[in-house]
Amino acid sequence: MSFNEDDFVSIDTNFIENLMPNAPAIYTVVYIYAVKSGSGVLVKDVAEKLNMAYNDVLAAAMYWQDRHLLKIESDSFVFYDNYDAKEDTKTKKYIINDHQPQYQPEELEIYREKNPDVRFLFDMAQGKIGRMLSYNDMSVIFSLYHWLGLKLEVISILLDFCVQNGHRNMRYIETVAIDWCESNINDETSAKERINKYNTVYANIMRYMGIGGKEPIDKQIHYMEKWVNDYKMPDELIKLACEKSVISTGKAAFGYADSILKAWYNSGFKTIKEVEQSEKVFAENKKKAAEAKKNNESYSKPKNNRFLNYEQTEYDYDALERMAIERLNTEGN
Repeated sequence: MSFNEDDFVSIDTNFIENLMPNAPAIYTVVYIYAVKSGSGVLVKDVAEKLNMAYNDVLAAAMYWQDRHLLKIESDSFVFYDNYDAKEDTKTKKYIINDHQPQYQPEELEIYREKNPDVRFLFDMAQGKIGRMLSYNDMSVIFSLYHWLGLKLEVISILLDFCVQNGHRNMRYIETVAIDWCESNINDETSAKERINKYNTVYANIMRYMGIGGKEPIDKQIHYMEKWVNDYKMPDELIKLACEKSVISTGKAAFGYADSILKAWYNSGFKTIKEVEQSEKVFAENKKKAAEAKKNNESYSKPKNNRFLNYEQTEYDYDALERMAIERLNTEGN
């Protein structure tokens, strides 16, 4: 069997490795067919060929437009000539378009009516949050799927996590979703790993700080992420730094603990033994410096000998001068 170039569709490996795993499967199908059809193919023609609803194909086109693979012009797919998906992975936020789309109520209703995944998404979210979804609620929930590109199963896990921790506020849910997205968490395994870290690593550090049972605020999470992900500090050293900070300040001082861990990180310490050895050397050097200072001060003082072996007297020279004047006056009289 012989093949020619028309029998194949060329898809960049960077797209396959970096973008496709995070995208809804049907969006990938639309993209591949549009690439095969070529720049200028109409959205309605792609919908007809794939036997899909027009709005579903348009949603897929908007999804890839948000990731800068193409743009929609006059209801057509227009592809960029020199796009490299790998460039998008150099920064953490490659998956997020800077400008969050604004969804109109009518648009959301169309998605809900025409797209079974979106209908399932809204029904699932309503059941987990435990209330009727407002327009604002629906807009945020839909943005997790359309704007951030999170998979349905990941959104389900995310909502469970937020609700179980007492957060039904959409702003909080969106903040968590963005954090997951920036961390490339878009499958069931990575989502559960993140939750496990939150429920164990973060909870342990809060306990080390003497505030166990409380939920960390953003600034505290920032410090903990730095210690765990950037410094890659073992738990035993994080615990030791937290204990030192509490003892020194009398409170949960994350900034103080961070200064300790940063110093250990810069010194390359990875075990308590290394820290203890360093502190021992520091204490010995400090003691030697104090002894040297004491010896220098003793050396600079005059030493007692047979000529200076007496208690020196301090004189009031003004009084002596008055006494001398009085004596001279008396002798003169």
